[in-house]
Amino acid sequence: MSAIPHAAAVRMERGTLVFGAILALLATVVALFNQSFVAIWDLWQLSTYQYAFLMLPATLYLIWTQRRELAVQEITPSWSVLAVLVVLTLAWQVGRATAVQAVEHTAAILAVPAIVLLVLGRRIAHTIMFPLVLLLTLIPIGEALTPTLMVITAEIASFLLKLFGVPFTRDGQFMSLAGGNFLVADVCSGVRYLLASVVLALLFGYLNFRSIRTRALFIALTAVTFIIGNGVRAFIVMTVASATDMKYFGGRDHVFFGMGFFAVLLLLLFWIGSRYADPPPPKQIAETEPGAVDMRKVGAAFLAAALVLAAGLIMQTQRARAAAPPDLRLPSIAGCEQPIEWQATWTPAMKGADAQQLASYRCDETVVHVVIVSYVNQGQGKELIGTESAVVPREWWELGAQTRQNLALRDGGTLQVNQTRIARGVDSMIAWHWFAVNGRATPSGPVAKVYEALAALAFRPIESRAYVVSVEGPAAAPQALQARAQATLDSLDPWRGR
Repeated sequence: MSAIPHAAAVRMERGTLVFGAILALLATVVALFNQSFVAIWDLWQLSTYQYAFLMLPATLYLIWTQRRELAVQEITPSWSVLAVLVVLTLAWQVGRATAVQAVEHTAAILAVPAIVLLVLGRRIAHTIMFPLVLLLTLIPIGEALTPTLMVITAEIASFLLKLFGVPFTRDGQFMSLAGGNFLVADVCSGVRYLLASVVLALLFGYLNFRSIRTRALFIALTAVTFIIGNGVRAFIVMTVASATDMKYFGGRDHVFFGMGFFAVLLLLLFWIGSRYADPPPPKQIAETEPGAVDMRKVGAAFLAAALVLAAGLIMQTQRARAAAPPDLRLPSIAGCEQPIEWQATWTPAMKGADAQQLASYRCDETVVHVVIVSYVNQGQGKELIGTESAVVPREWWELGAQTRQNLALRDGGTLQVNQTRIARGVDSMIAWHWFAVNGRATPSGPVAKVYEALAALAFRPIESRAYVVSVEGPAAAPQALQARAQATLDSLDPWRGR
């Protein structure tokens, strides 16, 4: 009579131990990649990703509820996954070295299910497959959708304004109605509501549908509904605000309207989904003994996994320490005075550069500006190529023709650069800028990122530079500007980044 209760107690104890082992593996990854997880935590503070504070405990709770099923599974390390963990560690290094957070954070979070699968085996991982998949929702990468969603929102709002005969004019993301002007900005893209709704739909689908196809359809329906719904919301806000001379929905009240609108939309979708929900299957755990486990194999797998992750961390640290800021030297340009303080009306926005030189030169009727910037340890907000860095003014792309130009070098080689020409009345400007990673030059930012990634994979220190040569002078003498820019380029040798 007492055998069954005793067996049940043993299973519960074993299930709790397995749950604890999963937490320990999670803690191991977080501890070794702590800088990445600190950055992830900081991103969760943004309204776009605050749903993560709900999904993380939800994931752990779902694993906890399956501890009885975990108790009867055999624990056998899956050694083939060690290769996957090596790849993820390399990807994490590349993301860290190139300051591409999407790669870094994805690799860090994917390391959690990978280490669980490696150490505890396929049966354990299969039992908690959905909670492990749910971890992917914790990766803060959805903001990349913002520009696309802004355009879609503006298109839907424009369509509805035309459909209902509301007079308006549109210039890109700007809408002008009779009662006011409106901008479909990044905060109007609906990305935060879309991400939160899709994540909640994923959880709802798992709890209410048995078929993977039905779950996928419900998630897709939720995403499409919220994308269209955001356009409808923008249309309502514009129409009401215009009709009331901005009395209503012209201030913060349109934000509260949006919150209520999307809450109602989500509840409606869940109500529809609940009407077609599958009945929950009966949970029957066989009265069997706990699955076999060889603690020596488990310990060896854990040690191997920890060593792989630690090796990646050590190599990343060593590479960062090995990269020393270079001694950047300004050139002496033939026919020009010695360099003076920066005289240009623009200044490069290079946040967190490890070394930089900016100087102007007076050369007869022309003025030359030279910029040399170097990064050796990049990170978010401290990177050569990123949203917060601009080696030349972003307005140049709009004010002047941007082209690629192949320039001849003194030694007979060539250098491809981005060329900008701008005319301002009697004066004009020619500017060349390019990048160089460990001395390998390119005019393309994405290509420079690839060079950084290749250096990271080769476990080499990375020094990334940006160069700008800008010449201003009389518009009537374009050949003189070109010649002066060429002379400046030649004077940069051997620091031109070839």
